[in-house]
Amino acid sequence: MLALPGRAVPNFTTKELTPGITLNGVKFSSAIFVSMTGGYADAGGGVRGFYIRGSSQGASVNLAVSSAVFSARSNDGLAWTDESGIRVSSVTQPLIDIAISSITGATVVPITGGYRMLYSVLGSTGAYAIYTATSADGLNWGNQYSTAVVTSANNGLSWLGSPSAVVLNSGDIRLYYTQNAAAGGNVPNNAQIISQISTNGGATFTTPLVELSPANEVAAFKRTDGRVRLIYTSPVTATTTSFQMLSAISNAQQGHVFAAEAGVRLSTTQTVGSMYYPDVVRSTDGFRLRVYYTWLPFAPVVQSTGDINAAVTDFPDLQSIAPASVANNNSNQAFTLSGEVFDPVITSSCALAGVAGLIGTGIVRNSDMSVTVTFPTQGAPAGTWDVVVANSNGLSSTLPAALTITSVAQGAGTVSLLDNLFRPLQGGKVTINVQTFAAGIVTIKIYSIHGKLINTLWDANLAAGANAFTWNGASAQGAVVASGVYVLKITGPELNSISKIIVIK
Repeated sequence: MLALPGRAVPNFTTKELTPGITLNGVKFSSAIFVSMTGGYADAGGGVRGFYIRGSSQGASVNLAVSSAVFSARSNDGLAWTDESGIRVSSVTQPLIDIAISSITGATVVPITGGYRMLYSVLGSTGAYAIYTATSADGLNWGNQYSTAVVTSANNGLSWLGSPSAVVLNSGDIRLYYTQNAAAGGNVPNNAQIISQISTNGGATFTTPLVELSPANEVAAFKRTDGRVRLIYTSPVTATTTSFQMLSAISNAQQGHVFAAEAGVRLSTTQTVGSMYYPDVVRSTDGFRLRVYYTWLPFAPVVQSTGDINAAVTDFPDLQSIAPASVANNNSNQAFTLSGEVFDPVITSSCALAGVAGLIGTGIVRNSDMSVTVTFPTQGAPAGTWDVVVANSNGLSSTLPAALTITSVAQGAGTVSLLDNLFRPLQGGKVTINVQTFAAGIVTIKIYSIHGKLINTLWDANLAAGANAFTWNGASAQGAVVASGVYVLKITGPELNSISKIIVIK
């Protein structure tokens, strides 16, 4: 089975109930899903996906190629219909000067006037490279250059593949791919993620950078804030097969310098199956992410080739709240919640969870990564609060102990006395008004002028707000005290008051 880890960044929920049985998922048998049309809806409505499959499995034209890039269309990203014909193959015109033995991966990005495909190949000479083709409509493609856009190290004899490209906010295209550090074929645990950048729409690339290692395959995705996230398959310790997907986030707007993110995005076990070739796109609902991947089950039936399946970010991912600390004597406070996968109808589902839940109001969803909300913090109990956000599907994200509510500064609590000079034998009494801004233990005690405890009027938890107490001049034993001056001492949350009371018989 596929498993989810503890939450750290958006995790994917598999749509696969058991190996070989798809639940609202994607199923292309014996195929590798390589790219959407830039991850966006194309001019025809819906989305187009590209996948690789050998010519003997599903090619609709009689073309002798060992592998080719095909396409399919979908309105929702789940149910797909194959499109006739082959998009790119070893005989795509104009012919590339190095004969292609096989196509190993591809990525598609939008460019001015259409789309660009960057596809990795193994040449008939044993060399590896990445070539480029362009298309105005996503269906009819032509090679643009007779030489490789990207060549691998070691005179082209180091395996490279799994190309994935994004269009940066600058308009430049950053290409990511995996490449073996040494010469030879695809060796798991020996590949690095390399990136190169293009300033001319993907026609040529320069400045290769090593981003991460090890990684078997990589998929790049640009978040709403412009930062690039890499989802990559990786073996677990002491294995060479990919049983997990990890992620890293860029620290630069140019899509390089990555920091690994905690946890795993999706995982399986060695006895069940393995996963390869992820491709991450924005879901057609506009806020969730969907990852397509080739799933190779080991049980209950061992397959020699993998099938394409999908997983989606069903849960929102709440990461921070600002401000993170407020006093409870101000008017109700506006907050900004940051994270990812925020539903457009999240406008009814923000809360503070604690001793007494506080429901957010005036919720505005700014984007899939930002929500503003007002919480009723005035007079709220001091302490740390969990922050909860729920999407319209009922699934929620909780950020534990994210918000600290403090009582107002020292002296916030107030004490006032009514009739602090009274005659108890004539029915007189003193009224003690206590105002607190935070719930907590409050003690109200009467002492003699010499410090002897006379009576305890209150020693327990007290809710925040205005509370009134009375003293009729009696001791703890019920006897009326002698005439004289007595000391009233009150302590509590941000409250430490001493007052005098005069009793006359």
